[in-house]
Amino acid sequence: MANTVKLIQDDEKLVLVKGESKFFYKRIKSQVASNLRRQNARRGEVDFTAYGFAVLDSHLLGWEKIQTAEGEDVPFSQDAMRLLPDEILADLVVAIGSADGVYDTLADAVKNVKSETTKKNS
Repeated sequence: MANTVKLIQDDEKLVLVKGESKFFYKRIKSQVASNLRRQNARRGEVDFTAYGFAVLDSHLLGWEKIQTAEGEDVPFSQDAMRLLPDEILADLVVAIGSADGVYDTLADAVKNVKSETTKKNS
């Protein structure tokens, strides 16, 4: 039964574990993803960086055991979320987009989020 398909629920709260850290999220419905793509399009082209962060802003619900380099706990916020390492952002976007039909567009968003984050950190 572990491989059964689970319907997306409005109140779902899933967990992505990375080491001792936990990220709480909900999966994105296809219609919501479509609306976010439309909202983040300029001249008919989707801004995948903006789209990726819009997905994270609306579907990342919280976290536990996220710390600064000095070991201080960091409360969950959208500003702090943007400081997560690229590989974590990518894993979160993929987890959120695991709903059927959304993954490929979110995979493009991951590439752009990682690229944009790398540019900002350079």
